[in-house]
Amino acid sequence: MNLFILKTFFSKRPVRICLLVLLLVGAFAAGHVSASNAELAYGQQSLRERRAAERQRNKERAQSDLEGILATLSKNPADMTEEELAELAQYLNKEQAMQLFEALGSLTGRERDTLMRAFVEAWAAKDPASAVAAVHTMPPSRLGYSLLNAALEHWGQKNPNGALKWLGENRGVEPTSVYNERVQQIMRGWAQSDPALALNYALTALPSGNRRDDAQQSQIVRTIAAEMARTGNISEALTLFGNLPEGNMRTRALDAVVREWGMSDPTGALAWAAGAGEGAAAHQSTILRSWSESDPAAAAQWIALQDVDGKQKGEWMMQTIGQWARYDLDSPAQWLNDLPNSPEKDGAVLAFTNSAAREDPQSAIAWASQVSDAQWRDRAMAMVAVQWSREDPDALKTYIATDQSLTNQQRAILQNVEKNGMRALMQMGFPSTGIGGGSFNMRELRSLGIGGPGGGPPGGGRR
Repeated sequence: MNLFILKTFFSKRPVRICLLVLLLVGAFAAGHVSASNAELAYGQQSLRERRAAERQRNKERAQSDLEGILATLSKNPADMTEEELAELAQYLNKEQAMQLFEALGSLTGRERDTLMRAFVEAWAAKDPASAVAAVHTMPPSRLGYSLLNAALEHWGQKNPNGALKWLGENRGVEPTSVYNERVQQIMRGWAQSDPALALNYALTALPSGNRRDDAQQSQIVRTIAAEMARTGNISEALTLFGNLPEGNMRTRALDAVVREWGMSDPTGALAWAAGAGEGAAAHQSTILRSWSESDPAAAAQWIALQDVDGKQKGEWMMQTIGQWARYDLDSPAQWLNDLPNSPEKDGAVLAFTNSAAREDPQSAIAWASQVSDAQWRDRAMAMVAVQWSREDPDALKTYIATDQSLTNQQRAILQNVEKNGMRALMQMGFPSTGIGGGSFNMRELRSLGIGGPGGGPPGGGRR
């Protein structure tokens, strides 16, 4: 019955037409979807191909532009700045980099040196092995020496074993000191990427057993320590090098760490050093030396507030004021004026007059006359006169003859120096009491650059 009803229903013409329309619509829809999917797939594939083709065209265009730039630079390499050369180095292959290196080598003078350094530094950061090979072809010179060291440091950071292997295979007739410096540069680079492994290599693979080799090994360990601290790994460095056996190597390594630390966080470094046991005073002196190089006024103020052994405090003051006065005479002079008289101040005044003597020797003698210890006061004036006699002997002679503020004893001291120079100072001898208290030792005086036979003031003064 049901079958008969369905057969009768579908046998009617209008129903069959409707079904046909529905079938056609469905077929068209299915076909359209299929076609759309195919077109979409084709479009996506075409887009990928177009993008790939565009990248290839850009690459070829950039290569063409690069070759054009290189061709131009080969004719006049000075046309680019240091920054442009450093940026360009990132896009050059080995052959192109060598082409530009040779073009820069055709320059002369300071311009060549400046541009070569900028380019080789950037090239070595990308491809240190090629940069080292190129620089190695340069004739021996100061520029070649510094470029090779810089490139070896980059190589040491990326592939220290490869760099050390190359150095061993290419050792020529250079002095041992030059070879050792190159090893240090590689180890410095290695310390930037893996200091613990670099230290292990230094302790186990470097030659040792004689005085020269042991000194080189100790210096490399110190270099690793300094580099580790410079990059901010202070805590790790203190632990790593603090675990070394007691001895000179450990002491020097920790000294390198705290020296770097003193440049960035002197108060934090000094707080650590205070609890460093027997080495506390030495570490504090190292940190204060670093601090006085970056902020001598702050370092001097910190020292003035410390309740420590007088001799130790005197040495710190002398060291800090000596460094401060190398670059500025007015500020330390004012600071010393405000400081009450004491043995510690005497040492600081001596350090100040040593620098002031190069800029204003007459004022330096006036400062020397303020030293409270009578024996050191005479010697301080003689030290200034020694420097003055070297710089302008006629002016010293005139000053001795005409200055009415000098006592007869002071005039006699200065006349003796005018006649005999450093020998007059040595004839005076030195007090048993050291500068700033304690027992005298020549090391203390030489720290000012003015002591003993063969001593003498270093270059300095206001910068």
